[in-house]
Amino acid sequence: MAHLEKTIEKGGLAHFEAVIKNATNVQWLFNGQQQLQSGQDGVKISQDDKFEFRLTLDSNKFESGRVTIKASNASDSLEQSAQMTVTQKAKESQTPSFTDQLKDISAEIGKPLSIDVIALNEPNFKWLLNGKPLEDGKDGIHILKDNNKSTLKIDEIKPEHAGTITVVAENEAGKSESNAKISVESAKMPAKISDGPKPVTATEKESVEFSTTVSGEPQPKVKWILNEKIIETSQENIILSSAGDKHTLRINDLKSEQSGKIEVRVENSVGSDSASTELKVKPAEIKPKFKATLSDSKVEAGKPLTFNVSLENPTPNTKVNWYLNGKKLETNDQIKVSEDGNGIFKLEISAATPDMNGTLTVRAENSQGSDENKARIEVTTGEREPQFSKTPRGDDVEEGAGVKFSAVISGVPIPEVEWYLNDQVIVSGDEIRIKYDTETGKTSIRIFKTKVEQVRKNILLYFFY
Repeated sequence: MAHLEKTIEKGGLAHFEAVIKNATNVQWLFNGQQQLQSGQDGVKISQDDKFEFRLTLDSNKFESGRVTIKASNASDSLEQSAQMTVTQKAKESQTPSFTDQLKDISAEIGKPLSIDVIALNEPNFKWLLNGKPLEDGKDGIHILKDNNKSTLKIDEIKPEHAGTITVVAENEAGKSESNAKISVESAKMPAKISDGPKPVTATEKESVEFSTTVSGEPQPKVKWILNEKIIETSQENIILSSAGDKHTLRINDLKSEQSGKIEVRVENSVGSDSASTELKVKPAEIKPKFKATLSDSKVEAGKPLTFNVSLENPTPNTKVNWYLNGKKLETNDQIKVSEDGNGIFKLEISAATPDMNGTLTVRAENSQGSDENKARIEVTTGEREPQFSKTPRGDDVEEGAGVKFSAVISGVPIPEVEWYLNDQVIVSGDEIRIKYDTETGKTSIRIFKTKVEQVRKNILLYFFY
């Protein structure tokens, strides 16, 4: 220790200090047994830097004795002692003195505040705020006394508590005072977004705005991010602005490459928050143009027919219509008009008919103009007379037994078929069943129970258009 012997008058403070390097554990002892703790009545322990350790003892609480400091680490230990001698002081010179002066305080609105002081020589205490005495139990003020210690408690800090706080320690021999400044700050709140930006869809060259409302104390810093790139300040076509808690990002003269993610981040010393949304930029409308021309088509009657076209610059407001010989085509049982949403348009005809011969036109139109394509449609009939590829064969059956006759027919257009028995048309019913598959040309007749009068009679099959 710097001083191996210390003599102090009763009521005074004894200071001890030591410089110790590389210590991981330091203890102060009194008379080799009593371990001293900071906050213990009459004891103050401090460390000014990494290696300097200090002890202050109130001689009103401690008599003469030996003060020891012990230090150790994983590999070694040491200790050093000093003798403290306390002498009596003449009563007339025992004016109160503070062990520590008040220090300036930063208090937060809405939070409690507690201030402690210790003064020697059995004083009485008074507290003043901006020169006005404070009263215990009034306006959320509490003043406590424990021997040489006085505590001022304020339940809830308010703006009017800002100013100079004074504590006066007084006894018969005299008085001392200590002063400090109280600064009052708003309650700290983490940065928060209460109303984030909303999604926007716009067209190239237009202007859009995104806004957000933020809160927090201290006032948060606000950052806008476009497609993961921070917008530091207002730029060529981007303007950042704020009014109170509302912050705005405005983008003028939109470009298609600005489509994507819009994010806002807020941050202060106690927290952060973020919110994001989407910006969709549609291409500006220009005169439509087809990528390729329609091709003429020749098709056999009854066969399907399909046409496809695509636009170089599709926009939502561009309308595409199909016309046959000047008449607009609409979706119905034979015709389907469709688009895929990406600029590809299709016309599907399930079965071409001769009356579809003529000129097919597809026209695209918007506010900037139009474009059209034309093609010729030729529908051929391709007629062929009906003919058998399989004919019915005779059969011998017993009365009451079942019998079946079948045939296969082809022809264009599809033939109609009738079965005859003894020159009479046969009608399908409960006793006789007739089938005809127009796709395969297969036809058959089944008699479930034959009768004698049907024996050796002629069954004939006729077909016609």
